[in-house]
Amino acid sequence: KPMTPNSFAFAHRGAPLQFPEHTRESAVAAARLGAGTIECDVTFTKDHELVCRHAQNDLHYTTNILLTPLASKCSTPFTPYNPDTNAPATAECWTSDLTLAEWRTLRGKMEGFNAKALTVEEYVQTGTPGFRTTLYAGVTSGTLMTLADSIELYEHMGVRHTPEAKAFVGGGFNWTRPAFVQKILDTYKTFSIPPTRVYIQSFFEQDVLYVVRNEPAFASTAVLLDSMQSMATAPNAATFAAWVDRGIRIWAPPLFALLDMQHGRLVASQIGLQARRAGLDIIGWSLERQGVLANDIVDDTWYYQSVLPAIHNEGFALEAIHVFVQELQLVGLFSDWAGTPAYYANCVGYGHNPVARSSHAATEETKMSHKGGHGSKSIDLQLFEVNAKAVVRDYYVEPRIVLEVQGSKAVVQVFEGTDGIDNRHTHCEFTGDVLKMPISEEMLGRAFNGSGKAIDGGPPVVAEDYLDIQGQPINPSCRDYPKEMIQTGISAIDVMNSIARGQKIPLFSAAGLPHNEIAAQICRQAGLVQRKDVMDSHQDNFAIVFGAMGVNMETARFFRNDFEEVPCLYHMSA
Repeated sequence: KPMTPNSFAFAHRGAPLQFPEHTRESAVAAARLGAGTIECDVTFTKDHELVCRHAQNDLHYTTNILLTPLASKCSTPFTPYNPDTNAPATAECWTSDLTLAEWRTLRGKMEGFNAKALTVEEYVQTGTPGFRTTLYAGVTSGTLMTLADSIELYEHMGVRHTPEAKAFVGGGFNWTRPAFVQKILDTYKTFSIPPTRVYIQSFFEQDVLYVVRNEPAFASTAVLLDSMQSMATAPNAATFAAWVDRGIRIWAPPLFALLDMQHGRLVASQIGLQARRAGLDIIGWSLERQGVLANDIVDDTWYYQSVLPAIHNEGFALEAIHVFVQELQLVGLFSDWAGTPAYYANCVGYGHNPVARSSHAATEETKMSHKGGHGSKSIDLQLFEVNAKAVVRDYYVEPRIVLEVQGSKAVVQVFEGTDGIDNRHTHCEFTGDVLKMPISEEMLGRAFNGSGKAIDGGPPVVAEDYLDIQGQPINPSCRDYPKEMIQTGISAIDVMNSIARGQKIPLFSAAGLPHNEIAAQICRQAGLVQRKDVMDSHQDNFAIVFGAMGVNMETARFFRNDFEEVPCLYHMSA
């Protein structure tokens, strides 16, 4: 079955199994893995700006702060390990120690520290757990995000949001919990995010009840996290009923609370079943935090403490997911590597693709709609006129492009065909924006259709920059004067019709002549003339933009096959 982003896959802090948590790179990785919802644990800086960090006091082991001059602002400075007393190395740096401007200068790193470090470098750089990696935590990685940054990025990627209102550490911040929660929700309102795409979480029941009572639009997706440390402190049926009566709809316990064993077989726990019978939806946390099951489970048993005898190999994770889905119908599963729950959900047909709809689907849901074929709502003419080139999405199909608007009618281009589209039941919405495409080096070597969708079987392109397809043309008077010669390798062109860098290369031909072969040959071997007998074709210094419009499939196939035979395809996109 095709793998698509899935609503069941909740990315816990991004993709922290391999990428620094709560960083842009980690979130992008999570989206590529198939996460339908990505987390931002929300805490605050000294100037009350909201940022994504797992805790208010975790900077010393999740960022490079101790290696920067800002270490002097940490609440507890670094103290090395004492071999004589066996006292561990310590430090504590808070987000509230820094202003937002100072916080932005930091880089995220893989979570962890070395408790036996004798130097600050050793403390910061050698504490990553063995089942994780520092491969993607280099100096150009670890871009920290504010809550606003995360909203913008997640909207670009089309995924849903799950902010957690983190606990306050210490006091004296001149801030209350209600004000903190409200500011989080207000940030989403500022971006006009539909409340049903925001799963706000908290371990504090009063936070969730505040949402229920004061922001009812966010109530159905507000999540009560459970901090139970063992089954001895698990809630019971009466507690579940009380939560439902108060308006709480989603309970999120640790994984062990949802699993049990019966006759040697993995089954759903009784409290999990009780929660479902009470009317609660469930989200579990967190898969892939405990290490390699086949090796490390003897050292870290917390997440699966209720079913340790059932664990024999890595396949246990999928067995547990099967129970979560088939017996408890979890609406989501947090994971440090969202590809695992996304893979399972896609394979069994569970969940849905939340990215398939516009991220603003709930705002103007039926500006042009038909309900069951019986009449229609009035059409918002102003919306049509303002957004004449907006992207339109059907609930279940890919983006369409508005080509023309006349009066109350809009002409919509459908790229993939119209099978399954029934005008009587089609709900369209205008995003208020022109079509944008993700632009990054990930496009190289890929093939796309006219709407920018990958058609080569690979994953969707995720990029930091989504550029308007109607970008402004280059001003010819501003271009550099062409002074460098291009050597095509075809002597008739190089000697008799020399070409300068920056100009188009016209090929005037007629039927039966090898114009396609000549164009392909130029793409393969052209380069800049540096000096006599020296040509530079390195991709950092020279590029060829090859385009073809209106060609038939045979011609397109010729060029693609030709470029596949040499490495140049992987420096191009089609």
